[in-house]
Amino acid sequence: MADLEKNKAVCREFLGHLAKLDIPAALACVTDDVVWWVQGDWPNGNEHHGKAGIAQLFGNVSDILIGDLNFEFGALTAEDDRVAVEMRSLAEFRNGKTYNNTYHYLFTIRDGKIAKGKEYLDTKHLVETVFSS
Repeated sequence: MADLEKNKAVCREFLGHLAKLDIPAALACVTDDVVWWVQGDWPNGNEHHGKAGIAQLFGNVSDILIGDLNFEFGALTAEDDRVAVEMRSLAEFRNGKTYNNTYHYLFTIRDGKIAKGKEYLDTKHLVETVFSS
């Protein structure tokens, strides 16, 4: 498998584990010094560092969900050490609201693992479904 295909595969694997909220398996796909940036002015909209930072960011999601996240992948494009992913999510929250968001991820791969992630999403929808009553 070419490096570009391997890079795409590790991103699919990471997101697949994330959809099942299997945080330990997702963390196995990232480097120890991973940097994760999330778009927007909301409580988690900033940089998160290391596996502990990612575990904290994604670890609280299971507390507010009913079941798993459902991801629908769009285009995956790889070039050099980067993979771009277009994606949609669908989930039901315990507050009775439906979460249906769109994402663009830009991953940087190093030695077969994700070293950097940039997450772009509809933060207005996120705040309205998660943080408003």
